[in-house]
Amino acid sequence: VMLRIAGEGPAEDDLGALARDLGVEKSVDFTGFLEPEAALAWTDVLVQVSEWENCSYTLLDAVAAGVAVVATDVGGNREILDDDALIPPEIIRDTSADHGWLLPDALLRTATPRIPAPRTASSRIPAPRDDRLASLHEMVSGIVAAYPDPSRSEATTRNRASGRRLFLATNNGDIAGGEVMLFAMARTARDQGRKVVVVAPTCPRDVVDRAEREGFPVHRITARNRVQYMLGLAAFGLTHRSDWIWCNGLVPSFALSGRPRRVVHLHQVPVGIRRPLCAIATIGAGTCLTPSPYTSDRVPGSRIFDNWVPEVSGRERRPRPEGTIRVGH
Repeated sequence: VMLRIAGEGPAEDDLGALARDLGVEKSVDFTGFLEPEAALAWTDVLVQVSEWENCSYTLLDAVAAGVAVVATDVGGNREILDDDALIPPEIIRDTSADHGWLLPDALLRTATPRIPAPRTASSRIPAPRDDRLASLHEMVSGIVAAYPDPSRSEATTRNRASGRRLFLATNNGDIAGGEVMLFAMARTARDQGRKVVVVAPTCPRDVVDRAEREGFPVHRITARNRVQYMLGLAAFGLTHRSDWIWCNGLVPSFALSGRPRRVVHLHQVPVGIRRPLCAIATIGAGTCLTPSPYTSDRVPGSRIFDNWVPEVSGRERRPRPEGTIRVGH
C-alpha cells in the first residue's frame, strides 16, 4: 500500500517528519504539485467530505475525468453530481459511525454532470451548448463578451489600441484553484488574439513567476501582505482609468471598489466579514459573475457564469483485479 500526497504547502516538511517518525517513509510518496489531469489519472474514487462548497473545481475535474465520486450534499455539489453520488453531511460528522461502506459502493456510482440551464437572451455572456458543460473556449469567449465596448466618444487611438488587452487581477499571490483557473483563461484568451496582462503581488510571487514562465506581460504590485496588495491595486486602478480589469476574486474586486470599468468574478459565497466587503465590492461594477446557482442566489445582483471543464471522458468503473481501490481525498 502506498500513500501518495500531492501538493505543496507549509505542512509538507511536518508531514515528511511524521512519516519518518512513524517509520513509513518508504510507503509515502510526496509528489509535489500535480495538475488535476495527472492526479485523476491514477484515481478510482474521489472522496470529498466538505462541510461547505460553492462550485468545486475538484468535482468538475473529477466528473470530466470519469472518476467515481463520493461527496457531501452541501453548497453547489448537487449542481454537478447526481443524487447517487451525494451523501448527507451529517453522516460524516458522526465520528462514531463506520464509513467503510462508502468506497466500495462508490465504484458503482455514475457521476453524471448536471447540464446548466440556458441563459436568458439579455445576457451578454454566451451560454454553453445545452448538451454539456462549458468548454474552456466558451468560457473565455464569455470573458471577452463581458468587457463592454467603448462608446464612440471614448474611441480614441489609445482605446482602440488597448481594446484587445485584458487585465486579469489575481486574488492571491500563491496558486490555488482560482489562480489555476486564471491561467487557463489567460492562455485561451491569448490564443484568441487578446493581449493578456496578469496583475499580481510580488509576495507571494508564485503567480508572477508562473506568468513570466508562460510569457505573459505582468504588472507587479509591490506588496508583502494582502493589505499592501489591495492598496497597490487601488493605485493601479487610478492609473488605468480607461482600461477594463477582470477582478478574479474578492480581493481585487474590493480593492477597486467604486471603479465602474471592472468585471467582478466571485468564486465563493461571502461569509462573516466578507459579506459586507462583497456588498461594497459589487457597487458600480460593470457586471458581477458567480460560478453556480448556489453562489449566485447568495450574491445579490450577480449572474451565473459557468466554470469550464475538459471534455468528459467516461471510464469503466470496476474493482481492480488485485482488489485494491485508489482513493483521491
